[in-house]
Amino acid sequence: MRFIFCLLSMICGGVLAQPADLVLHSDHVITMDAAVAGDTVVVRGARIAFVGPRSEAATYIGEGTQVLELGDAAVLPGFIDAHGHISFAALTGRLANVASPPVGPVRTMSD
Repeated sequence: MRFIFCLLSMICGGVLAQPADLVLHSDHVITMDAAVAGDTVVVRGARIAFVGPRSEAATYIGEGTQVLELGDAAVLPGFIDAHGHISFAALTGRLANVASPPVGPVRTMSD
């Protein structure tokens, strides 16, 4: 199925006609989806355009494409914390009162 999509894209001047911005080759591409596997990740703009075997990714490489050989380094998805743990971490610093008297209760290093 992927071959048919690639063939149609090339014929119709679709996705594959535009070269990628970045191609990452790695021994360890982790996609979090067992159905998607390969040793190459192709990035166009801010989106992943392709994940698969190196041989199929060659069609994405153009004159301005940056190609990185990562070897044993892993490539995995980025994660976005959408509910603000960082702001809570900033607030917790105010919970521990380690000031000395008269402001706080700490009189010695063991306290």
